Amino acid sequence: MPQPSHAPALPTLPDDAGLRARAAEDPEGLYDLAALASRATAPNASSALLRIAVALCSDPSPAAIACAARLADTLLSLDGPQYHRALVRRMAWHLVRPPGTTPLHALFEQLPERLDTAAEFRACLLQEITLRSWGPWDEPYLAYAGRLRELGHPLAWLPLPALAFENHARRMSHHRNRRSGALTPRELRGRYPEIPPTDAGARAARGARDVADPPRAERTGEPLAPFESWEARFYELPEPLPAADWNAALLTGLPADCLAELTPDTLAAAHTTADDVLAELFLATFAGGIQSPGRDGAYARLAAWRGLYALLDLDRDVPHTDAVRHAAEHRWLRFAVAEGTDNGWFVGGYTEHGFGCTELGFAALDPTGRRITLLAATDTDTDMH
Repeated sequence: MPQPSHAPALPTLPDDAGLRARAAEDPEGLYDLAALASRATAPNASSALLRIAVALCSDPSPAAIACAARLADTLLSLDGPQYHRALVRRMAWHLVRPPGTTPLHALFEQLPERLDTAAEFRACLLQEITLRSWGPWDEPYLAYAGRLRELGHPLAWLPLPALAFENHARRMSHHRNRRSGALTPRELRGRYPEIPPTDAGARAARGARDVADPPRAERTGEPLAPFESWEARFYELPEPLPAADWNAALLTGLPADCLAELTPDTLAAAHTTADDVLAELFLATFAGGIQSPGRDGAYARLAAWRGLYALLDLDRDVPHTDAVRHAAEHRWLRFAVAEGTDNGWFVGGYTEHGFGCTELGFAALDPTGRRITLLAATDTDTDMH
């Protein structure tokens, strides 16, 4: 949005509690203050606009909700400053609350003619609503979602309402500051069933063929983009792998940077399910990395589903319910690395200063027993280790 040549000065704002009180008492006045902040050129103008927007979204009154929507619709622009798009998405996350406490139907009564800021705001709202377990879905939500599909909005690809397969990810969407955490081998074994490593698993790994597919690797790793390092690899075995040999011995024999120098004694591999993978992909994008901001729920959900589809090597036109069934036919491993190894890729839970890390490791064996997908990520404060 272009700035006027004589932009107004931004007045001093009250604290957050004062802004929330203003939203309850005088939402129109707070909207006018947001309009002033949107035209200001002061360095703190963007943070001021964020604080005002959050205050308006935090009040459940119809008047405050209407002003919040008007702020997103008229003061922000997808073609304006870069922070405008992020603020639209952040407002959608803040506006949606537990079921039945916020009347939002009125915001969806007019169907969009184009993908403008108003449509973007409501597209995000639909996703935040489904992540907060609202239901049953009815008009006008479904009609608006249908129009977004017609217009080609990327979020319209996602299923509405959410599938039960997403329950774990949906619970995570309530907590902005929650992050994935590194599990030690002992913690992993305490939470998931482990099959002991076998000599046959190690032999099978020696026959694995590395299948390079950079475009698919990029799609698989999309949810892990905020992390310091991530790796997606694909392999093919010469013959089907017995279930008993899908274990740590096989993983540590595969050629991958994240598995270098590891042995079945320093890597634990336990069996998990695809919904665990989807939840961690969602949280990785939602919470962000230690030095990278996360996305809000709507686009974190999109990135997680896209990553799962790439991991399963599915086309985007495959229905989500079919993708869930296909995922259930795979065998899944979640792995963790012991601290103090010579691996050099994983830190092992904490830096030497005690700073927590995010470390994820998953592997999938397809229904034929011959195709393996490996996905791993690590994120630490590079200034602290």
